[in-house]
Amino acid sequence: MKPVRARSVDAEIDALYGRSPHAFTASRNDLSARLRREGKRTEAAEVQRLKRPGPVAFGVNLLYRKRRDDLEALLDAGNAARGAQLAALEGEDVKELRAALDARNRAVSDTARLTVELMADAEEPPSVAVQERLRKTLQALADSPDAHEVLAGGRLVEDVEPPGLSVLMGLEAGLPSRRGRAPAKGRARQEAKREAETSKARAEAARKQEAEAARARARQEAEAERAEIRSRAELQRQRAGLSKKQAAADLARRKASEAEAAVSVARRDVARAERSVEKAKAKVDAAVERAALAEAAVREAEGAVASAKKDLHSLERGRRGAGSPRGAGSPRGAGGQRGAGSRRAARGTRG
Repeated sequence: MKPVRARSVDAEIDALYGRSPHAFTASRNDLSARLRREGKRTEAAEVQRLKRPGPVAFGVNLLYRKRRDDLEALLDAGNAARGAQLAALEGEDVKELRAALDARNRAVSDTARLTVELMADAEEPPSVAVQERLRKTLQALADSPDAHEVLAGGRLVEDVEPPGLSVLMGLEAGLPSRRGRAPAKGRARQEAKREAETSKARAEAARKQEAEAARARARQEAEAERAEIRSRAELQRQRAGLSKKQAAADLARRKASEAEAAVSVARRDVARAERSVEKAKAKVDAAVERAALAEAAVREAEGAVASAKKDLHSLERGRRGAGSPRGAGSPRGAGGQRGAGSRRAARGTRG
């Protein structure tokens, strides 16, 4: 199981070096943190020590992953140039050396142009200065017999230095003028030695210049990393603020939902109340109608009573008018009879 885990981590490191320099540090830290959480502390420490590739190294790594055949063609051209150089130092025809060097230079130019296109496609277009450094690195790889080891499986982290004196020695030394004859073996070696000394001085100057450039790049990368840390801190603050705003928005949405629910309940209550009012109005209308009917009946009854009273009054008047003579004599006759009887009774008493 351990080899499987090792290969898995190795594959993740390969993927890490396929990322752009701007995304490398954050991705490396995330991978290291995840490995530490998984209990792989050794692998996590190894990942944390990985250096971020510079822009030139990123371009070469990109070329290694996406156009390996073109990179191998460049290295083959460099091998052919070194072989032709050794043959020329042995006194063989230098025409092959000149042709091999021309082929190497064309391969360097073509590969540099291809790498620039790949970097642009990856949204990491190189500046003019980076393009010049890229060309020097590709030529150094072509001239180096250890190019595959230098490439480190596509995990290059910095510009490649020119090869050492043993390789530089006479790569183009001993190359006569196109109009001259090929030098003899001894003369070629002497010229190669002089050229090697000159190349050594140039290489030393180039190394000093490159060392200064490397220090400048290191300062720039350190500043870029600090800026990235500041940016990440600012991003975290913004995310925290966004989280608070999101929480407030969620709370507002919940309250709005509760308010909508309350409004729905109120609307249902209002609808029920409106229905009750409608029913009450219907009942009131029915009661009003019944009251109107009752009032009409009362008026009709009152009219009937008034008519009956009128008829009764007329009847009484008619009755009184018809019995008036008897009534006038009766009291007197009765009184006379009562008076006569009284008088007879009085006389009988006295007798």
